[in-house]
Amino acid sequence: MQRYFTKLSEVPADYQLEPQIFHHAIRVMRAKEGQMFELVDQQQRVKLMKLTRVFANQAFAKTLKTSLPQVELPVRVTILAGLIKNSKPDLLIQKATELGAAKIIFFNADFSVAQWKEQKSCKKISPFAKKLLREQLNNHTERKYL
Repeated sequence: MQRYFTKLSEVPADYQLEPQIFHHAIRVMRAKEGQMFELVDQQQRVKLMKLTRVFANQAFAKTLKTSLPQVELPVRVTILAGLIKNSKPDLLIQKATELGAAKIIFFNADFSVAQWKEQKSCKKISPFAKKLLREQLNNHTERKYL
């Protein structure tokens, strides 16, 4: 079942899909009336939604059930990692997110194989985070935080 995240703190009973959610659910996944999906609001409540009406540029869904599952770790985990070469930061971010890490910090260790200059550190890490699309990872692992 697809899981989407909204910036709303309270989802109305008759919810109009946001443009990004509409595009993915209707255009990409080809969802039809009657199909269900999960919607996570800012309060980390998971709502089971059912598509009720689908039009050319908008769609509506109604809330069937609301739950507050406990899927996160009981503590917020931060991973400190020395710099690593090539595309391995991608893999580290992906696996750490899947395992429940809340934060990942890369640092220049004395014995790191890779040495990033301070000015380029932000430029190197940003593409990794963007490329992995944390939302999709959280979708896959059923986490509630982005």
